[in-house]
Amino acid sequence: LEAELYRRDHDLKQLRGRLDAEVSKSQVLQETCVLLKEKANLVDDPMFEEKAVKDAMQSRDNQLKSQNAEQNRQIEQLEADRLSMMKQLRHNAAEIGEKGIKFLGLDASETQKVLEFASNIRDGTVTLPLNDCSRDLKVRKDALLL
Repeated sequence: LEAELYRRDHDLKQLRGRLDAEVSKSQVLQETCVLLKEKANLVDDPMFEEKAVKDAMQSRDNQLKSQNAEQNRQIEQLEADRLSMMKQLRHNAAEIGEKGIKFLGLDASETQKVLEFASNIRDGTVTLPLNDCSRDLKVRKDALLL
């Protein structure tokens, strides 16, 4: 749940950043248009009315809103996919538990401990006890390092 909230906050930050950038671009364009009209002495020219500029900006705003809606739709689809995968993962975990009971004689908690131990070994976060051969190798290694 925390990861989901983090992803959603991250997506919102990105969308807000893009929206702010687009608003900033629109403002720059509007100011540029005003400066160009003043330089070309076309301030009162009906061809360059403020309404036309606002219509263009509104069009761009609508385009951004539709892109935002599409991204929201994609986010919802990804969330649905994630939920489906989580359901499948729970199902697979239960199936593994049943196989542990059926074939290995382990109960669900013992199977979970075995899986957790295997995961820790894979991640390198567990220290395994030394056997006779590994002790000999450690002594040889230490002697070589000296």
